[in-house]
Amino acid sequence: MLSIVIAVNSYVMGPALLALPLTGGALIWAAGYDFKALWVWLSVALSILLIAAYVFGARLEHRLYEIAMSTERAGEPALPLRYDRVLKKAAPVGVAALLMSLATLSLMVFKPY
Repeated sequence: MLSIVIAVNSYVMGPALLALPLTGGALIWAAGYDFKALWVWLSVALSILLIAAYVFGARLEHRLYEIAMSTERAGEPALPLRYDRVLKKAAPVGVAALLMSLATLSLMVFKPY
């Protein structure tokens, strides 16, 4: 299952996060919004943080995958404690990324500032 998550992140999330600033900037320009508006800058800041969370989270996911695969190859019946330690680092990154995505979406839809 973790290999599917990694594949989706590599083939969908990564390219989408790279396209986000380009398409977002183009839409702001096409709609005639002021690039100096607070909601634009907050959206940009959250997008940068989201990209950083993606990069950091992807590294953690790869580490989880490597631990799981090495455990399976060794024929161990249970995952080692280091898997739990890495997972405890990865889970907050995922939650933060979700919250940043929702906040960015809210800013872009409602433009409160």
